[in-house]
Amino acid sequence: MSVNMQIYAKKAEKSKSGAYRLAVCLTGLFFCVFCAIPTRAQSTMVTTEHDDIHFGIQAGGGVHTAYPAKHTPWTFVSAKTKMGFSGSAFFEWDFEKSKRWYLHLEMGVGSATLQADGYSSTGYFEIKAPYLDLVPALGVGYRFWPRASDMNLTLAASVVGNFPSDRGGEPYISVNWQNVPDQPYLNSMGLRLECGLHYAFACLALRYEHELLPIMRVSGQSFTMGHFEFLLRFTIF
Repeated sequence: MSVNMQIYAKKAEKSKSGAYRLAVCLTGLFFCVFCAIPTRAQSTMVTTEHDDIHFGIQAGGGVHTAYPAKHTPWTFVSAKTKMGFSGSAFFEWDFEKSKRWYLHLEMGVGSATLQADGYSSTGYFEIKAPYLDLVPALGVGYRFWPRASDMNLTLAASVVGNFPSDRGGEPYISVNWQNVPDQPYLNSMGLRLECGLHYAFACLALRYEHELLPIMRVSGQSFTMGHFEFLLRFTIF
């Protein structure tokens, strides 16, 4: 028992250091974007009403919650929510004349931690699996006013994939206080809804994504994830 807890503590410390480094990188990204884009860019951004394709970058953070999949034999003590960070680049294509409907294509990278504990048929279980993954998204959005407006509000819905590029640290998995050698299965797919408040070339976006496919399978048990994120977005052209 004591050996397992020591191993768990070391892995938890490694996960915290990785999250800290990611937070520092994202803070640097925000600083670079603010310094690199001159204030006169506002007039450039809002005069692209005749352009159909736009490109930008975004970064932010949020909370990620693990849920048991349907028809699961395991019982959760409570849903576990962990912090995470994300960043991405995106393209938008205005595909109709009024430029209110647009196609949104995004490629991002995000960090999350799948954490859960409860009771299985063989005893108490505990899981903690930090990971980084590639997150492509394809969806359709709607602007309430023309793109060239100084202020705007958008709603968007996307299909999202989750493909781990790095586990971010060895997962800690135990059942009845015994380590389980299973590796998490993290590939998944989900749906995302987003609301964005725009001013000139900047946007504050709030989004929720829920995994439709199990993101992890351990000893026959499946989990899904829910992601609530806030992002600061900049349209470059």
